[in-house]
Amino acid sequence: MAYFIGRDNYFKRLQPAKTEEIINLIQVPILPLTVPVIPEDFDDELYKGSPILFSAGEIKTIIIEYSDVPLKDVVAHAYLSDVKGLIERDETIGEVTNAELTIYPSTYYAWGASLTIDNSESSEQYVVIMAGGYEVKGKANEFVSAQDDESIVENGVLKKKIKKNHLIQSRTLGQSIADTLLNSFSLVRKDVRLVARGNLCLRLMHEIETIEYDRDGIYTTGDFYLYKLESIYDGTFKQNLNGRKIE
Repeated sequence: MAYFIGRDNYFKRLQPAKTEEIINLIQVPILPLTVPVIPEDFDDELYKGSPILFSAGEIKTIIIEYSDVPLKDVVAHAYLSDVKGLIERDETIGEVTNAELTIYPSTYYAWGASLTIDNSESSEQYVVIMAGGYEVKGKANEFVSAQDDESIVENGVLKKKIKKNHLIQSRTLGQSIADTLLNSFSLVRKDVRLVARGNLCLRLMHEIETIEYDRDGIYTTGDFYLYKLESIYDGTFKQNLNGRKIE
């Protein structure tokens, strides 16, 4: 139940209409991720780490992070190297020919992997981890939108385009985000600011109820979430309260 703040409990009330914050057309880009299926698109060096020193018989768990793009169907290898990280290669085919250490069943993610590596050699060794996989790419020219036709007629088109985000991969999710943002920004926001008698029980995000209109026999109240609260003691206890309208 909302805490009611009536005329007897506040000294000052402001509720300006913030027309400059209206947005009536929201566009959300979606990036459906696609994975190439052509074998030639597999890149066996999408990740190559710096040399790591292992003692004889040592087992380590190593966390690796790929570059900027997410990867799929990743395969990691741990190769012996010199102190500078040089790995032997076949000069004819260009493939790695150096001994490979054992990697126990590990956990792979789109951003990286957790690898448990066993140096079964009888001496300490430098090891370089390499990983290959498919680059997961997004289509950048697709978007969904939501609009408030009545607001557009009254205020003109006030558009907001959301930045691209590879986490928004489906039209369903994109539409949900667009609809939610439109509901929040298509109406004129009338947040309330009160200078009221202090109440130590009030906290941020508490719900309050206060008068919105009381004139010519018309009396209405509104519910608000507190998003700013400042307590002042100058012989009396007052609070500056800012509330966000609950539609």
